[in-house]
Amino acid sequence: MNKINTNIDYGLLDKLLAAQQWEQGELETASLMLKLIDKTYWWEINSYDFQKVSPQALCKINTLWLQYSDGRFGFSVQKNIWEYLASQFNYESEKQFGELLGWRKGGYWLSGTDLIFDLSAPMGHLPGWGLLIFWLGLPVANAFLERLCNCEFSRSKFQRTSSSSFLSCS
Repeated sequence: MNKINTNIDYGLLDKLLAAQQWEQGELETASLMLKLIDKTYWWEINSYDFQKVSPQALCKINTLWLQYSDGRFGFSVQKNIWEYLASQFNYESEKQFGELLGWRKGGYWLSGTDLIFDLSAPMGHLPGWGLLIFWLGLPVANAFLERLCNCEFSRSKFQRTSSSSFLSCS
């Protein structure tokens, strides 16, 4: 059952990302996502909440991130990297995903304040909403990624670069 989400205004996110104000764009993305799932706090989120979100809403947020980052950031970038890495959800693939996106360092998950808010960040590093989703556990992450499957994302090929653990888009 989809909630229509017609009362969501993406204008502020559009402005922030157009100005490459990535940190503020991250905060606005988190605010929009909470509105879309009708929650006040992130710790209230469960795997069923994403059924309320229309794929069009996720696509809109994703499109803005892709557009203003020249394809470096967005839910679809994160989803494509996840699919490149893992054929099944398990903690090892989750950790590897976090390391590739720069969400884990030294064996520990970062907090949202430790994210890199510029274009030097690894592919898929932003929006960091995905980091929060993975913090909530694999069932919630799985539900979010499944919801993204209902969005028409273009497929990019990702490959490891020889000089680092980061992925590049080809």
